[in-house]
Amino acid sequence: MIEIRNISRVLPYLTLLTLFTACNLNTSSTTQTEPTEEIINEPLPIGYTIINPVSFHEEIISNGKIHAWRKAELHFKTQGNLVKINFRNGEWAEAGAIIASLDNRAEEIGISNAKDQINKAILELNSLMLGYGGISGDSNSVPAHIYESLKVQCGYIQASNNLQTARLQYNNTIIKAPFNGIVTDIETQTHNMISAGEVFCHLLDNSKYIVEFPVIENELSLIKTGQMVRVIPFAIENIVLDGSISEINPSVDEHGLVRVKALLPGNNNQIFDGMNVKIFIEKEIKNQLVIPREALVLRSNKEVVFTFKNGFAKWNYVTVANENSTSYMISNGLNAGDTVIVSGNLNLAHDARVRIAQQ
Repeated sequence: MIEIRNISRVLPYLTLLTLFTACNLNTSSTTQTEPTEEIINEPLPIGYTIINPVSFHEEIISNGKIHAWRKAELHFKTQGNLVKINFRNGEWAEAGAIIASLDNRAEEIGISNAKDQINKAILELNSLMLGYGGISGDSNSVPAHIYESLKVQCGYIQASNNLQTARLQYNNTIIKAPFNGIVTDIETQTHNMISAGEVFCHLLDNSKYIVEFPVIENELSLIKTGQMVRVIPFAIENIVLDGSISEINPSVDEHGLVRVKALLPGNNNQIFDGMNVKIFIEKEIKNQLVIPREALVLRSNKEVVFTFKNGFAKWNYVTVANENSTSYMISNGLNAGDTVIVSGNLNLAHDARVRIAQQ
């Protein structure tokens, strides 16, 4: 009786185990294993260049400002009421052109009075020459020392000086262009009082440009007068001005900088006086292996260049000897004639399969 009771206790568990096993067998029989698709590594497209010894252009980069070749502050030399402005900002003025004028009616009267004094003095002078046996109007008809004495006696010298003074006073009421140039910075209008010495406008001669920029003293050995420069305005990056260094100030300031000037071609209506520009100075180093900047990648903080050989990318550690804004000069790790990968190289590994991308 004891054995039968034990079997009766075990039977429920055996029944559950049988059902669970059957379910597993049914599931296994209905589940299909999908075939594993073979992964095919397609060659990665790359761009390349073949390197050979060429000239590397060592580069100094600086920031500066561009100015017109000549710039003049124009102002009246006397106080008065502004009555006429003949030019607007941005207009071209020929040398000698009157840019603006003050009310100068009093000065015109002064000139007229001085001319009358001259005429009276001449009449008196001619009369005095007759008294010395001379001929009226003929300065050579009396001795030279007597003629000079008579000019003083009749007041001719004083009248002549007065006329010159009157003309100077008149000229102080007008502003003339001292050279050909563009009128800028007129900020006042007619019928305003102008003070003597107050800057009325500027005149810019933009037939040439001067760019001023600093160079650190450690780079002085790389520059010299006559050396070529490239200048690019920050505001208009598609404009490149080529010029040459015209002046190196032989003085180092407290920041270790030397002021340098370069002369550029002018008459560009997109260039404004005072523009901020970037300056590139190049020095040629011949017979170097040079790669584009995009050819260099970093792997574990080391500089690497991939080369293309027989359909595979080859990993090359390199040493960069110098660099400029577009390229690197390589002193070790590459050889002349190597096919250097310049695009599609960011995720490459050594011996990765690659192909030349179609252009």
